[in-house]
Order: sequence, then structure tokens, then C-alpha cells
Amino acid sequence: MIYAKNFIKGLGKLLLVLLAFAISLYLLLWAINLKDEAPSAESVQLQQILQAQVPAPEQDNSFIYYTKHLAQPLNLPDALRTLLQCQPEQCLIELQAAQAALPAQLTQQQGVLNSYQKLLAFPVWQSPVLEVSTEPVALSPLSEMQQLYLLDVWLKTQSGELATAKTRLQQDVSFWRKQLVTSNNPLSKLLVVAGVRRHFMFAEMLKQTLPAEQYQQLMPDLWQQPLTADESSLLLAMAGEWSFANSAIASVVQVSPEEQSLLDRWLTTLLWRPFLKLQAVSNAFARLHLACAEQKSADVSETYPWYSWPYNPIGKILTQVSGTDSCMRQHKALAELEQQRQQLNPGAVVL
Repeated sequence: MIYAKNFIKGLGKLLLVLLAFAISLYLLLWAINLKDEAPSAESVQLQQILQAQVPAPEQDNSFIYYTKHLAQPLNLPDALRTLLQCQPEQCLIELQAAQAALPAQLTQQQGVLNSYQKLLAFPVWQSPVLEVSTEPVALSPLSEMQQLYLLDVWLKTQSGELATAKTRLQQDVSFWRKQLVTSNNPLSKLLVVAGVRRHFMFAEMLKQTLPAEQYQQLMPDLWQQPLTADESSLLLAMAGEWSFANSAIASVVQVSPEEQSLLDRWLTTLLWRPFLKLQAVSNAFARLHLACAEQKSADVSETYPWYSWPYNPIGKILTQVSGTDSCMRQHKALAELEQQRQQLNPGAVVL
């Protein structure tokens, strides 16, 4: 009995010591995390990049026009939609097989063609920098409109209207290459790369089917101009992605207490909010995204030695699980785009 009492007494003392140790450790971590970091040079650089983007007037912005009037699914007949979904290696064969029925099919889509041509006439396409609260805009209709437009250009080339076809090709490639410069997030950059790739793939089909002299007459100037540094850069896209990541973290922190259970409020107040430093997280994301834009190593864990983990541990976890896995793929896609453009040269061999 005496042993049992002594054991219980000793266990109680041990629990008190452990509790005191846990409280002391918590207070130490709390003290370490009292202050947030100042904005880093990388954060300042990305913020300046975004601030340097002058908002285009609404009447000059094709994105506004598209969002208001054209961001709706197209009503296409099955035969035409199947043609638009052709595999790259089969598109020319399927296009030639469908050519007889194509004029009538495109006549039914004249309203869509007119809308796309109006879209191409705007000076700029400028979408807002994404935030968590931003309503998504469907862009698949835009790619289908481009494909219909290129099919119409194909018919123009087959009927000998080379001057008209050249003008329309110049308008289309200019529209998409401008977007390479203004794309302010990685997803839109990839979608624009796909648009330029579609245009160049169509150009390759023209090169294969037209006599060399006609092809040279048809070539827009932009087919012969290499992608510029701004077109090939991911800097603006990564700045936009960094801003989106900041808004995502901020939205979690700013959840109203009324939307949380008592347990959630307790966990937020005591266990994770004190150990999440918003500016420190923003600085880490800035390093990660700037490294991606500059084609440097994007392994953010390399910047976190073991002894740094007591500061901003929640933020470090968030940055480690939020990598830029697609970074090198995007650089590769842009490099392949320039290679595809070079194949349009009359002396180049189509691969």
C-alpha cells in the first residue's frame, strides 16, 4: 500500500515536471516567434514586378471583352468538335478528309469567327492577378475559337486568298505572343503556350501542303522573329503565383471565429497561429518562385537547416509541401516553342 502511494506520488511529480517542461518549451517557442521577418529582397523584387504592370483601360482589354461576352461553351456539331480534338500527328489527314464539308460547317459558326476576330483587334489581353477569391474564367472556348479561326484560314489558303490568310495569321500569332508577355500566373502561361503551339502546328501543316513560293508569300513576320526574353520568361507568372500563395495563406489566417468550432479556435490561437509568420512564409515563397523563374534549384528545404525549425515551423511545413514541380516543365515547353517556330523557316526540315 505504501509503495502504491509512493508510486502515485512520484508519478504525480513526474507529470508536474513534464507539464512544466512543456509549458516552458511552449513559452520559449512563443518568444522565438514573437516577431515576423522583414520583407526580403526577393519579396520586394516580385512585388515591384507586379506593381510595374500598368492596368490596361477596360475598352482596350480583350480579357474583359472575352469574360463578359465569350466565356461560354461553344455549341459545335460532333463532326467539327471531333476535328478540333485531333491528335497532332493525325490533324492534317483528318483536315484533308473533312475539307469538303468544312465550308458549310464554318458558315454555321460565322458568329463565333466574327467574335474571335474582334477579340484579336484589341490592343492587349490583361487578366487580374489571381487571388483565392478570384472567380475562375473558362478558357477552353477561347482555344476552340482559335481552332475554328485557323480552319477558316485554311480554307482561305486553299482558295488562293493568300493576302487575307496572311493578315489573319499575323493577327492570331500576335494575339497569343502578346499573352506570353502578359501572363501573370503559371496556369495561364501554359494555356498561352498551348495556343502558340496550336498556331505553329497549323503553320507546319501549311508548310507541308502549300508550294514553297506560296508558303513564303503567306509567312507573317512573327513566324520569322525569335521569341523575346520577355516572351520566354516566367518571371511575371511566378510573381503572380507568389501573390496567389500569399493570398491563400492569408485567407486561412483570416477565417472568422464564428466559422470555427471551439476546438478549432483553441488550436488556432494556441498551437499554430503563433508559429506561422506570414512575411517569413512570403519570403520563402519568393525565394522558391524566383529560383524557378531564374531556372535555379527550387528545393526550398535547402534553406532550412535543422536548427532553424523552432522559428516559423508551421510556415516551413507549408513551403515544403508547396513546391513548384512544374517549373522545369514550363521552361522546357517555352524552349520547345522556339524550336517549333524555327521549323517554320522555309529552309528548315519539318520534324
